[in-house]
Amino acid sequence: MSKIKEARFFDNDDHFKNGEPSYQQYHQMFADVWLRKLLGETTPNYMYVPAALQRIHAYNPAIKIIVILRNPVDRAYSHWNMQRQLDKETRGFSEAIRQELAQGIQAPSGSGGSNYIRRGLYTEQLERIWKFFQRERTMILKNEDLRKNHFDTLNNVYRFLGVGQQKYIPLKEWNVRSYEKPIDVKDRELLKEVFRPEIKKLEQTLNWDCSNWLAD
Repeated sequence: MSKIKEARFFDNDDHFKNGEPSYQQYHQMFADVWLRKLLGETTPNYMYVPAALQRIHAYNPAIKIIVILRNPVDRAYSHWNMQRQLDKETRGFSEAIRQELAQGIQAPSGSGGSNYIRRGLYTEQLERIWKFFQRERTMILKNEDLRKNHFDTLNNVYRFLGVGQQKYIPLKEWNVRSYEKPIDVKDRELLKEVFRPEIKKLEQTLNWDCSNWLAD
């Protein structure tokens, strides 16, 4: 992996404002592990910012992409909580999601703004990935599988990457943040209805069962 968990290189317009960038800055992030068989990094924003995937494909069309999806309701509340703790959000969660709904969640994707709901519209983001990368070069995982079936899921990842079974890696939490309180029941019910069509579409797209995301 890179020395930085989220490299945020391909979603940064400054690197590409003069056309083809110099990748020296990006490669420097891997300086300590450059001789490893495989190199990787983790930047969730890449699947959300349209230009990022095109840039990644231009950099290396043979790249393999792993996407981990979680319940979009929980994702939205976690995102808001992170923004709040980073002093980037002053609105309550109820106000924030209702303002986003009022503005329209079908607005163009981009790295700016809160987009607590829009970032949970996974299928259009997956379709954007598949526009540039063949499906067999992508692996889509459920967050729950990584947590509950950690060992088996990692072995599936190893097979996907073609590296064979590795030593056991214990589950490690990233970006763990405390919550002042759980998500309000009314907010959860609202978002479940907002995301219901999206979740159904995702089930069809990936042949998944996501009924627990909509359960009471």
